[in-house]
Amino acid sequence: MTKNDNFSKQAQYYAKYRPSYPKEMYLQIMAYVKERACAWDCGTGNGQVAVALSEFFKTIYATDISFGQLQNSYKKNNIHYSQSSAESVVFKENTFDLVTIAQAIHWFDFSRFYQEVNRVLKNNSIIAVIGYGKLQTDESVNQKLSDFFEEMFGLYFTKNRKYVDEQYKTIPFPFDVIGEYEYMSTYNWELQDLQGYLYSWSSVQRFIDDKGKDPTVKLINSISINWENSKEVRFPVFLKLGRIKKPAANN
Repeated sequence: MTKNDNFSKQAQYYAKYRPSYPKEMYLQIMAYVKERACAWDCGTGNGQVAVALSEFFKTIYATDISFGQLQNSYKKNNIHYSQSSAESVVFKENTFDLVTIAQAIHWFDFSRFYQEVNRVLKNNSIIAVIGYGKLQTDESVNQKLSDFFEEMFGLYFTKNRKYVDEQYKTIPFPFDVIGEYEYMSTYNWELQDLQGYLYSWSSVQRFIDDKGKDPTVKLINSISINWENSKEVRFPVFLKLGRIKKPAANN
């Protein structure tokens, strides 16, 4: 794994169990995109957003710092994957009509990343910051899930995690804000699906590495009596859209 790679180890769980994003979110993004030649999906993970964008754009470039994630990515002919940090990419100036960052921007160095955004995106292009919040289900297990979340991220907290909890409303964002939108992604999960999702957390993997034991077992055992067969789970999804405005000399 490369430095700051928090997701290669659990990439298979990430690809299988992380939630996807609703179609209406993509349609909302595309309503503001004037040209559809080329898009950049930064922090692509397993490429789920890149795949969705590939239906709208001629070419997608998808980057991630995690080699393991890229190895588990979805493949399409018009998606070009490469391993790269968000803050230093090889793309030419004024290349892209859209950049998307899904559940990843809180890991970035904002200042350096935005310098790259301003460099490689065209004037009047769009930046879409996407994320999702804590899993929600019924009251019989919600509190236990919330306590587990607080325990894991209390022990292995990254200072920028607060931006996710605040739905990216408070991130540094030096662009013209177009709008902020909210959605819901809903699934029917068996208990093994929940455990797979928990394994995708970087904090859970750090706990396993440090303590030599699996913290999900106690939680799963405690809620199993309330989780017969499948249960509806929901993820609040949020979207922040901005427009890149460049000085006339750089157009």
